[in-house]
Amino acid sequence: MNSIQGRVYNTLQRLNSLDTLAELFCSHLNYQYSGSVVSPRGWKEDIVRNIQELQLIGTHDDFKIIFCRIDKLLLGVERPIINQLLKSHPYSLVIFSDSSYQNWHFVNVKFGEEIKNRRLFRRIVIGPDERLHTRLHTAAQRISLLDVVDERMTALDLQKKHDIAFDVEEVTKEFFNVFVDMFHLLRKELAKNNPSYKEKSDEEAQILLDRLIFLYFIQRKGWLDGKKDYLYQRFLECEKKNKNGYTFYRNVLLPLFQALSSSNPELRKYLGDIPFLNGGLFEVSPLHSKLPFNLKIPNTVFKSIFNDLLERFNFTVRECQR
Repeated sequence: MNSIQGRVYNTLQRLNSLDTLAELFCSHLNYQYSGSVVSPRGWKEDIVRNIQELQLIGTHDDFKIIFCRIDKLLLGVERPIINQLLKSHPYSLVIFSDSSYQNWHFVNVKFGEEIKNRRLFRRIVIGPDERLHTRLHTAAQRISLLDVVDERMTALDLQKKHDIAFDVEEVTKEFFNVFVDMFHLLRKELAKNNPSYKEKSDEEAQILLDRLIFLYFIQRKGWLDGKKDYLYQRFLECEKKNKNGYTFYRNVLLPLFQALSSSNPELRKYLGDIPFLNGGLFEVSPLHSKLPFNLKIPNTVFKSIFNDLLERFNFTVRECQR
């Protein structure tokens, strides 16, 4: 993490006010502070009544950083506001917060090149879930790309820079590059620590990573005991007790896999409120490659998987069409 990315990360971690937002763009990303009110005069009443606050935060040339506070962050509320703003501010980044300044959407609008008037709304999401542990990494990395590096940059230059920073494909590409690195690390450690399963180390590594990514998906929905950091907290407990041991796979993941693939309530006794997922994804078998009972996987490997992949990439950049 470079110096500007580090400053952006720290500011996002405590983003809970308009002053902090101004610090982010005007102190760290080199936009000129404005602080002037943006008037919604002439807008439809059903759009205006959703707006609690509308301000111009920063500028460079004709590019605008615009802040809008609304009661609750909903795409159906945000889009009409953005469409109105684009009429007078075609080069802009619009940032929404809810009324409590706890949840934020940084919204970039990219005009499609293939279909006339097609708009892509791309959002970077910042909120309590993203502030957990290291989950702001992706957001900080992408937002740090928005800096004004040269006073001679035009509004069009900055718009192109913003379009690149919000490119979902770039985030996805980086994720899969790290995924491949973690696959090779896990495969190597499986073969090293489990000689009898060496020939299946590729298959076991793929299954385990696929399961972990799916678990992060359902964890985000609150399906793992209602906790959106269920897995990482369980890992930290294991690491604290035995940093160099093999306890996370044996004491947490295996029981969790069994509980997810069985309706037996006894398997959930020490795991909390865990759903039964009918199907073979989490099947545990001592005879097949659906992850044997006796695999030895070091906690240090899971530390890398969590810190470099699962906790690092929170996929805060989201894209939808007009």
